[in-house]
Amino acid sequence: MRLRFQPGGLSFGRDFDRLWTAASVSYLGDGVSMAALPLLAASLTGNAALVGLSGTVTSVPWLFLGLVSGTLVDRWDRLRVMWIVDGVRFLLVVALAVTVATGHADIALLLGAGLMLGIGQTLFDTASQATVPSLVAERGKKLEGANGRLSVSQTVGEQFAGPPAGGLLFAEAASAPLFANAASFGISALMIRKLALRRRAARTAMAPKPAVPAPRASMPHEIREGVAWLLRHRTMRVLAVTVGVVNLTYTAGSAVFVLYVRRELHLGPPAYGMLLAATAVGAVLGGLLVERATRSLGPGRILSAALGLATASRIGLALTHEVFAAAGALLLGGMGITVFAVVSISFRQRLVPDRLQGRVLSAYRMIALSTEPLGGALGGILVDRMGVRAPFLIGGGLLALLTLVTIPLLSNRSLREAAETEREEVARYEAGSQT
Repeated sequence: MRLRFQPGGLSFGRDFDRLWTAASVSYLGDGVSMAALPLLAASLTGNAALVGLSGTVTSVPWLFLGLVSGTLVDRWDRLRVMWIVDGVRFLLVVALAVTVATGHADIALLLGAGLMLGIGQTLFDTASQATVPSLVAERGKKLEGANGRLSVSQTVGEQFAGPPAGGLLFAEAASAPLFANAASFGISALMIRKLALRRRAARTAMAPKPAVPAPRASMPHEIREGVAWLLRHRTMRVLAVTVGVVNLTYTAGSAVFVLYVRRELHLGPPAYGMLLAATAVGAVLGGLLVERATRSLGPGRILSAALGLATASRIGLALTHEVFAAAGALLLGGMGITVFAVVSISFRQRLVPDRLQGRVLSAYRMIALSTEPLGGALGGILVDRMGVRAPFLIGGGLLALLTLVTIPLLSNRSLREAAETEREEVARYEAGSQT
């Protein structure tokens, strides 16, 4: 399994293009609801803690159901999981919108709906990432481009187009952004269902005789298999821990960023919004450039360069007092984080056997995301003890050390050797399963 990257066109295969279109619609709906849900929560309660919880409740299921979702995704048809989940989310959000429109909503109902949507998102996101390699034409050559395109669509939908639309719709009617989000789920479900049926028909035509299903192991056994695969591969362990450290440092900064803008830059809400937009611009640029950069330099060098950009961003914010310099630092950070995410996701998709994609992804993400709550708390503590710039300065120092440590561990040679080792393991597994 050689990690080689060749020029490709704009298309990544008809099936992927259909998935990308459906995902883009869904991302736009997510962006609409991201702006609307906190506004709706604030209109239902004056409790600041509950308003804050409304913005984070959708991430709670990852902590409890992440490993289970990965196992289910590996057991079931992944496209079928995606369209069913989006169909259920469509019905749920329509019901919530009707409740809001008729004046019967309360904060408990909103939080419960957010929790249910989070469960669906856990399943959908796992299935989506696990199915991309099987949809992309010339899998070994185009994964960076395909994942970069998905990243750009997510940034545009969730950070550029969706939130302003959500705010405008909420100003017209509190239920309007919910109906818009429901429509995005419905359209996505129909498009993915059509793709799932087409691919199932193609598989049936190629193998008309149904295979005898193999005995299935228990869910705990399958979960352990995915976790064991991740822990057995040093390069994947390094990537998971690296993402965890990056999330720790960035969450520590983002949790107090509004205080940084007010106290250190002495600016108000308009400038705060502009600075957040700079991060999104960097993310879009990173998503557009990552395929060509990886093809030219190789994934290992790009991973190190991306960490370097993330480091420069944190240190730049810690040192500057100028708004345009801060915007430039945020742009670099958005670019670095996106490039690192796309390259690491693509490498994982190449390396992990298809039968384990969901389980390894869920174990990987649990390690990577487990540091985010700690980062938010740490950011507040550092501000109280050392000042508003402390999370950025300490985070930048930690990222600089991380970059130096991981350069040899994530080099092009290390990634190539990891791929060769996995190819040999897959060959041994397939030979054993045939005896």
